[in-house]
Amino acid sequence: MPFQSKKEKLQLSITERDMLLKISRACTEEYRRVERARMLLHYADGLSIPKIAEMLSTTVPKVNRCVDKALELGPEAALGEEQRSGRPPVVTPEAKAWVISLAC
Repeated sequence: MPFQSKKEKLQLSITERDMLLKISRACTEEYRRVERARMLLHYADGLSIPKIAEMLSTTVPKVNRCVDKALELGPEAALGEEQRSGRPPVVTPEAKAWVISLAC
C-alpha cells in the first residue's frame, strides 16, 4: 500500500483556484509567487508533496512550508512573504542625497 499523507487536503474555492491559475500563468509576476501558486494547485489536485517538488525542481521542505502556510492562513497568504526578524532598513538623508547624486 502506498504512503498516505496525514496532512489535510487543500480545498480551493472557484475564485481562489482562478486566482492561482492566473498567477501561475503570469509572465510579469514574481517567480516565487508563480512557483507557490503552482505548488498549491498541484497539491489541491491531489499530488503528493515529493512529486510536486520533483515536478517543479525544488525541495520537499519548501513545498511543505508553502502547503502548511496555505492550510493555516489560506492560499492567498501563502503566496506572500512572512515578516522577517531584524531591524527595518532606514535611509538617512545623507544616503538619499548620495543616491540622487549618483543617479544624476
